[in-house]
Amino acid sequence: MSPGPPKPFILDTFVATETFHRDGFPALFDPCRQILVPATPEENVRQQLIAYLKGELGILGHLIRTEVHLSNLLPRVAARGRVDVVVSGPDSRPLVLVECKAQHIALTDDALDQVLRYHKATEAAASVIATTNGVETRWYRVTKYGAPQQLVHAPRVRDLLGGTLPSDLAPEELPPRPKGVRLPSDNPRLDACEWGSR
Repeated sequence: MSPGPPKPFILDTFVATETFHRDGFPALFDPCRQILVPATPEENVRQQLIAYLKGELGILGHLIRTEVHLSNLLPRVAARGRVDVVVSGPDSRPLVLVECKAQHIALTDDALDQVLRYHKATEAAASVIATTNGVETRWYRVTKYGAPQQLVHAPRVRDLLGGTLPSDLAPEELPPRPKGVRLPSDNPRLDACEWGSR
């Protein structure tokens, strides 16, 4: 791990594992689940992301889980769905939720909305969320009002465990969302005006 901001996650920069064959089909070894999984394009992104989290961000392997059912993240969560990658703290509390897509799938607002739903379902336990397709990776801090603020780069493990993001991770302003699709802002007064008081 070098000083300064971490390198960005780019597919094929962080080789995850060798390819195996299972029943005549290519498979990858998932070190988190300790099983062979079909070598789909999305799985390739997920496994290379795990190598990046360990190698570049300094996250210990036992703190990373893959394909985690929401009901397994926190005791009271009854929502359906699976988070592609979860980074937990030593207390097992989720710190990062990541939604992975295959490299040919663009990172749209739908991917961000999906990981935001997971964030909300986990009672906002994670402080950072991300979306990636291996070509592009977007890291966000989620405000106390549930709005995403894009980060300049990925947080290192010390940032996540420390509970506060350093100033060099200052959020960038997000590009405008398509008309008619809005997320809550970081300002409750503005939300009341835009969403109407309910």
